[in-house]
Amino acid sequence: MTSASYDLIFFVNGRKITVTNPNPETTLLYFLRSKLHMTGTKGACGEGGCGACTVMFSRYDTTLDIIKPLSKALLVHSLTKSIHYAVNACLAPLCAVHGIAVTTIEGLGSVRTKLHPLQRQIAENHGSQCGFCTPGIIMSMYALLRNNPHPTTEQLYDAMDGNLCRCTGYRPILESFYPFIKRYSDCPMGEKCCKNQSKPVTNGCASENGAPDDPSAEDSLNSEDELCELSEPVFYDPSQEPIFPPELKLMSAKLISENLRFESDRCTWLRPTTLAQLLEIKNRYPDCRLVTGNTEIGIETKFRQRHYTTLVSPAFVRELREVKILEKGIKFGASVSLTDMEKHLRKAVSTYPEEKTRVFRGFIEMLGFFAGRQIRNVASIGGNIINASPISDLNPLLLACNAEIEFAAHGLGHRSVKMDTEFFRGYKKTRMRPHEILISITLPFTTENDFFYGYKQACRREDDISIVNAGMRVTLVFNTRVITDIQLAFGGMSVNTVLAAKTMEALKGRMWDDSVLDIACSQDMLPADLPLPPGSPGGMVAYRRTLTLSFFFKFFTAVSKKLQERVIMSLVPLVGLSAADPLKRGISRGSQFYKVKDPDSPFDSIGKPLVHVSAHKQVTGEAMFMDDLPKCQGELFVGLVTSKRAHARLLKVDFSTVLQMPGVVDVVDYRDVPGDNNWDTTEQVFAKDMVVHEGQVIAAVVAQTLAEAQRGAHSVEVEYEDLKPVLSIKQAIEKNLFFPTPVKLDTGDVEKAFQNCDHVEEGDMHVSAQEHFYLEPQGCVVYPKDAGEIEVVATTQSPTQMQKCLGKVLGLSANHIAVKVKRLGGGFGGKETRTATCLLPAAVAAVKTNKPVRCVLDRDEDMCLTGTRHPAYIKYKIGFNKDGTIVAIDSHLYLNMGHSIDLSPA
Repeated sequence: MTSASYDLIFFVNGRKITVTNPNPETTLLYFLRSKLHMTGTKGACGEGGCGACTVMFSRYDTTLDIIKPLSKALLVHSLTKSIHYAVNACLAPLCAVHGIAVTTIEGLGSVRTKLHPLQRQIAENHGSQCGFCTPGIIMSMYALLRNNPHPTTEQLYDAMDGNLCRCTGYRPILESFYPFIKRYSDCPMGEKCCKNQSKPVTNGCASENGAPDDPSAEDSLNSEDELCELSEPVFYDPSQEPIFPPELKLMSAKLISENLRFESDRCTWLRPTTLAQLLEIKNRYPDCRLVTGNTEIGIETKFRQRHYTTLVSPAFVRELREVKILEKGIKFGASVSLTDMEKHLRKAVSTYPEEKTRVFRGFIEMLGFFAGRQIRNVASIGGNIINASPISDLNPLLLACNAEIEFAAHGLGHRSVKMDTEFFRGYKKTRMRPHEILISITLPFTTENDFFYGYKQACRREDDISIVNAGMRVTLVFNTRVITDIQLAFGGMSVNTVLAAKTMEALKGRMWDDSVLDIACSQDMLPADLPLPPGSPGGMVAYRRTLTLSFFFKFFTAVSKKLQERVIMSLVPLVGLSAADPLKRGISRGSQFYKVKDPDSPFDSIGKPLVHVSAHKQVTGEAMFMDDLPKCQGELFVGLVTSKRAHARLLKVDFSTVLQMPGVVDVVDYRDVPGDNNWDTTEQVFAKDMVVHEGQVIAAVVAQTLAEAQRGAHSVEVEYEDLKPVLSIKQAIEKNLFFPTPVKLDTGDVEKAFQNCDHVEEGDMHVSAQEHFYLEPQGCVVYPKDAGEIEVVATTQSPTQMQKCLGKVLGLSANHIAVKVKRLGGGFGGKETRTATCLLPAAVAAVKTNKPVRCVLDRDEDMCLTGTRHPAYIKYKIGFNKDGTIVAIDSHLYLNMGHSIDLSPA
């Protein structure tokens, strides 16, 4: 690659930022919070799944958005303008923001100046509770408004699908944003909507769900009651939004066209601008990883401790960004984002006849379920293919439509391959050769005899990985309905996406009728093609195998419905046609009525919809949480060394290598505890000779940065002697492993009552564990003071209990320990005692080093260390009469209390 720049230039809230040779492993979230001290953007999951870290990217660039008529292989030419999109800052590499204008929650408004209308709406309509997720939610909506000042309700829901809220609930959040959506967008009557009529309309859309027009909604109110409005009208003027930074606009062409090279002692970041340069780099560094959205590599490096020495950004290589219309279909550059891909497919659907775009329609529907909007805005179609995940939502569709893939290698030219049964060759393996790069993907047009559908089943509809997914295509002879070709591709049923080859072969040449269902669902067809053995990763084996049959039934019904529309013949009874209908999300509505209070009443605040005291700070990002506290001079960070076994003896814990690592200051374990290593009757600060649960803390690595502490913790060598764990409630019952003092409730003579019942039923049931899932992870800062005192700021719901634990472990009296609590980003009981798992090791490290020490858990550490709400096993016997009256219950409820008593007796 020719000469490259070492300066990273971007803007944050209109302010120019220049960083010389940034660290390629640094994320934008870390830079914003630690270097710019802008803590409104929160870190919660670290993997782009919750949206708490959402910021807006704006760039002045060429966007591929005009589809040319189908005549020649023409480039979809571009318009130059500023575009805006929401991004997860926790995954966005700092090196990738060159030439980008970043807007954070601090850039919208402030309690000291003026709130943005979005911020005011959330605050005054009770759209925040703990407030940890609030800045990210507002930024997602802000990005939508900047692109479309009058979005529809559907676009609002789509913009919110990458944001989670644990405590507030989504109704007040959505209702806060409804005033910004396009009026009448959810009513087919347009301006004749009943909401715009002077008199009530029977069964109008305003009468749904107890809306104000519904007389029944006012039944509970007296006619003399005076009602008040919940909020005032919203006045939003898009012309008052900040303009794109003029300096950046002038610099954009230069910044886009220049090569970049950033280096650290562990990693090099390269950004070429031509295909020749990219192929040369791949040839020189065959093990390099290409990064577009960082949605996979970011997770691998953070949670799986992968280390890549060379990262290459192909984002500005034209051949990988262009979109072309060909005679056979649409060709997408491999770096085209999923959002841009969806945009072009939607334009094609609106341009060409329906029968020509059936593949495109299948992809559009599937993209609506693919991750969240923030991920789709940056993730590329090429990255999804090469990652070769067995549960990729797009790969089954790509196999089903026989997409064409173009590869290129330095000195070897280009080659094209079809995505067929040979394309995926195992877990995370494809037909791409070591020195090759994926250049483009071509999705084909269809004919009137082609039928194409995609299916996905997950635990929820939006932003969730698939349990099983599928892509299916069939080509029929028009008059005879004979199958000439059929593709059935499934994800989640093997180590890679697979085609049901035997079933496909058996169905070719057959007529499309009920016999197709009988053949495909017989035991020697789809079940044999997709043999998921017991104990397969992901579990739910029987359910997953059933889903494959369900998907085929839906495919058969959808195709049959299309054929019936052509009046070929009736293939499916009318009652069965509903299986082909997609599930549509309705419009969320609600009504609240408030009585106007007498302003002179001494109780005037009771019953009023008052804005809570922290609301305005929460919506501006100015509300301080524990990890938002400024770092002190000389502050150190803790990385916890945790057990990878559920039950084992510790044979060896070796710190020698770790102590030589850059940035590592010290290591602490049970030998460094000044007081009692047992902070509770059944729990230790540091494991000594044995571990009794996965995630138990063995030691803590103290370093100058969080990244160095975590790298050190993962580098500690631990040898185990495995012991047999008890993993289920039934196993514990068999071994008589009970904690003392069971709770017993007796009322009356239950056996006598059973004798007088008409019916008696017996059985058992299981209730699974539940993660508390507060968005703010557990964390603390410990400050050593003079005279042997310490001051602690912790994410705990029980500061008194933490003070007692600290006193016991450190050998200090209570008057030497001050425990403070900032506002919590959710707790739900999960922060009553479990904060001790990170607080106590940090306190031992602070006392040993006599330095302030901060410990904030990553999401995976938090879930592993702190436990869950208890799983339960219940054996019951219930007696009842013919009229349904329950007369007697005899139940034995067993709770899985885990490795310790903790709060279980409560």
